[in-house]
Amino acid sequence: MAAGATIAAHGHFLFVNSGAPAALTALANQTYATGITDDGGVAITLPDLTVVDQVGLSAGSVFKEGAPLASLTSSVNQSYERKPGGAGGSGIDTNNNAADFRLISPSDPQNLASAIVPPLFTVSPAVSDFGSLALGSSAPSMLMITNTSTAPVTFTPFPIGGPNAGDFTVAVPATLAGGSFTSVEGTFMPSALGARNATLTINSVAGGSVTVVLAGTGRCPAVSLSSSLSGGTLNALYSDTLTASGGKAPYDFSTTEGTTPDGLSLASDGVLSGTPAAAGTFSFDVLATDATGCTGTARYSIAIARAPVTVSWSNPAPIVYGTLLGATQLNATTSTAGSFVYSPRAGTLLMAGLNQALSVAFTPNDTANYESGAAIASIDVTRA
Repeated sequence: MAAGATIAAHGHFLFVNSGAPAALTALANQTYATGITDDGGVAITLPDLTVVDQVGLSAGSVFKEGAPLASLTSSVNQSYERKPGGAGGSGIDTNNNAADFRLISPSDPQNLASAIVPPLFTVSPAVSDFGSLALGSSAPSMLMITNTSTAPVTFTPFPIGGPNAGDFTVAVPATLAGGSFTSVEGTFMPSALGARNATLTINSVAGGSVTVVLAGTGRCPAVSLSSSLSGGTLNALYSDTLTASGGKAPYDFSTTEGTTPDGLSLASDGVLSGTPAAAGTFSFDVLATDATGCTGTARYSIAIARAPVTVSWSNPAPIVYGTLLGATQLNATTSTAGSFVYSPRAGTLLMAGLNQALSVAFTPNDTANYESGAAIASIDVTRA
């Protein structure tokens, strides 16, 4: 075989004994006198002599794979052809000569000029629609590839093109035997909202190409917000953080209906903070928007408790028996306006004695925002 000769995929190269009839030698791509049957064979090599394929006709052949071919019968019109042969092409190669070639008689010479019928295959469906999927999720879809020829089909990697090729992947089978079929799994993971499309091209080594349209739709996932916010207290520093899940971070938070408590504000990162300026229960809606524009809402209620009141009252200085209780002794104070009720009350004459109990109850003027308060003190009354 001449160096540099090229055999097309599933094509034929014809070796003919130089002693064969002229009608056969005229078809030969290469003639031989000795070598193939004399412990020789045929090898196809790369320029560096790496063997790509080889066949031998005797056990002693230096060019054989597995079991060698049986010797041809002298003076009989016979030939060997790689299976499946004829219009099916020459596609079977199991690295076993005896299994990969068939003996035909009379011979049916095929050479470089012979027509090549590449393996045929079909793919269904022609349009693979994955349906509607939430962003961040994925789903499979199956393609059925059927080899409609008798020859095996070897596939090349499946290129995916089109505007949204990165949203789709398809597994690549290796070889599909003649007359068989296989399922190929494709996967769709939308990276953006709306219609997503790509084109899958399935090619075989021997030629032939089938195009499949890949389609799907990206939709918003369910965006959920954290379930509740903690309560607060009037005039006390407050901070709590809303969170969201289900979408693609980061999230942007904003109020839509209702109002946050006076003195509190919601930042875009979900932090609700400030110092409450009014007590009560406040309800409002929060909208969370993820990085792709998908949204979720939740309604919140926050109870702001009334502020406690601290009543300050130091023990009064001792008094002498006969001194009536008055403003000098009953002098409790608070930071909030309101009224004081003392016990014993002003004008009371206490008997002489040590550590006599005094108490006060405070009622704020603004009972909506402040709690009531109380305090105790003691006083010594000396003898006159």
